[in-house]
Amino acid sequence: MVLLLLALGGVALAAACRRSVGRHVEALHAAMELQRRWGALTCRRVMLSVADETISRAQPVAGEPRLTSVRGHFKLGSLPFDVVLADDQSKVNINALYAHGGRRTADAAIKSLLRSRKMGGAIRTALPPEPRAHLKRPNALLSASPGAVDEEDNAVAAVVGSFSQVFAAPSAAELWPGPDAASPAALLTCWGDGLLNFRTAPRSALLAVCSPVLSPAQVNRLIQVRAASPDIPLDRALALVGMNQNDRFRMGGRLTDQSWCYSLWVVAREPQRSWYALYVRDEIDEDRVAHFAFEW
Repeated sequence: MVLLLLALGGVALAAACRRSVGRHVEALHAAMELQRRWGALTCRRVMLSVADETISRAQPVAGEPRLTSVRGHFKLGSLPFDVVLADDQSKVNINALYAHGGRRTADAAIKSLLRSRKMGGAIRTALPPEPRAHLKRPNALLSASPGAVDEEDNAVAAVVGSFSQVFAAPSAAELWPGPDAASPAALLTCWGDGLLNFRTAPRSALLAVCSPVLSPAQVNRLIQVRAASPDIPLDRALALVGMNQNDRFRMGGRLTDQSWCYSLWVVAREPQRSWYALYVRDEIDEDRVAHFAFEW
């Protein structure tokens, strides 16, 4: 009888231990989840609101190429975070490619950009068909969700509003702009007004957006002009490249000398997996700001 009681007591004690361990593991997971969400939301609220100032303060000495992104690493409790804050106005806008040349041109330009960073075979494009109506204002391509923007401001919605509409089943790890910047998200954007900031955009982006209005030689000249005068207005820079007034007007629907759209990648790395989040802030005008959020 005594042995039976001891056996029953041992079983009960083991069950209690298992429940205790289970609750402890659940508590750890809950704490980790709270840290992850708190860290991501804090980064979004703080960093995106001062994106322009943050990137500007990180600029190198005069004469060197302007930065278009900044990186950071920190820990919240025991959870490590990696962040990348980027100027999306310095990236090729996929909706602008559609507006200027249609699906075939957009697909060719995206594949060319990926090949330039040796990503041609790593990720496949899967662009949607062209819309039946043409975009009426290629210099005002708003990519907000339905209902977020009045129809008079944007008669036809942008073709794509996320990377899942551009690439075939992309993983967050493939899109994430890692330290080597060899990722689609480091080169392309789906948000903003479609204009490319000529002051900060890399040569590959300028070639993709300006063709065929500007020749490769003119793009090279434009890069020389901005290097000599970093704050030169767009119209003056295009004049120095040798463009007449009509061509300069056409380029006004492709280029700008300012940035209004910024993105923030936040990666939280747990021992078992990594959590990815992409946040976008698009300043439509002085009174309206559109926000987009994606999580994996």
